[in-house]
Amino acid sequence: MYDLLLEAKKLRTRENARAPDSRKVIGKQTQARIELRYDEIIEEGRKLNPEPPRKAGQRGRLARGKALNMLRRLDTRRDEIFSFFTDAEVPFDNNQAERDLRMMKTREKISGTFRSEKNAEAFCALRSVISTARKQSYRVIDILTEVIHAPKSLGEKLTGSH
Repeated sequence: MYDLLLEAKKLRTRENARAPDSRKVIGKQTQARIELRYDEIIEEGRKLNPEPPRKAGQRGRLARGKALNMLRRLDTRRDEIFSFFTDAEVPFDNNQAERDLRMMKTREKISGTFRSEKNAEAFCALRSVISTARKQSYRVIDILTEVIHAPKSLGEKLTGSH
């Protein structure tokens, strides 16, 4: 599965980099081939990790192993997993989201706490504004100045509702 997803990532990267007038890298046949291989891998995994049998008188959920739980998630969340492959706007990984959270965790580790929920909310709001500004290629110092002088117009600018 790992190799298949990396192959799909390479194809998406090539598709995104191709010239508009050149032949598509991800056509219907390629997409069907990748999806078929995905299904085959899931089926192979299910053969190696079958559902555990229910014992007589057993109630509640069945205890499944990690491999079976992963297979179930890969099967039920197929559309989310392949969204990077079918939609050019979706990144392969969530590194940006992880980077956005990293400062919060660092701040929390250094000071130990935010002392109050109000301070934590203010910190999150400010980090959100900075992250959004960077993603939209604004200079952070200009955005922070605008936060102080004209916060309403800044919100409209960053959300595109002006």
